[in-house]
This record gives sequence, C-alpha cells and structure tokens, in this order.
Amino acid sequence: MTEEQIAMARALSVVCFVPGTGTKRFARNMGLMVANQPDRELTPKQAEYLRTAVIRFRRQIPRDVVETAKRLQQAT
Repeated sequence: MTEEQIAMARALSVVCFVPGTGTKRFARNMGLMVANQPDRELTPKQAEYLRTAVIRFRRQIPRDVVETAKRLQQAT
C-alpha cells in the first residue's frame, strides 16, 4: 500500500457506518490490512473503492485525506 492509501484506510476504519453495509466490512478489512500487512499491494478495484468510500464519507474524515482521495481519483 502507498502512504496515501494507508492514510485513507486508517481514516476510513474509524468512520461510523450504518449496520449491514458492505463498506463497513471493507473499511474494517482495510484497517486490519494496514495494521498487519502494510506492504501488501491493493488491487486496482480495491484502490478505486477506497478512494470512493473516502469521498463518500468525507464529513467524518480529515480534509487533507479527502483532498488526497479526490486528487488520486482525478488522476485515474
């Protein structure tokens, strides 16, 4: 994972989610991946979903992390 992806995963793992959503499971898995396997590379779809989820839950995530996600999404 890149440093930007690690920051986004950490921020997303502490967000409050509605029960039973797939994004909640994804965020929990990303948080565990950062804690246990930070050198593991994300697939392109995982990276895209991470950026999308950070932008979607932007009100609960620090502004600099959201800006990074927006910048990375525009670059792809």
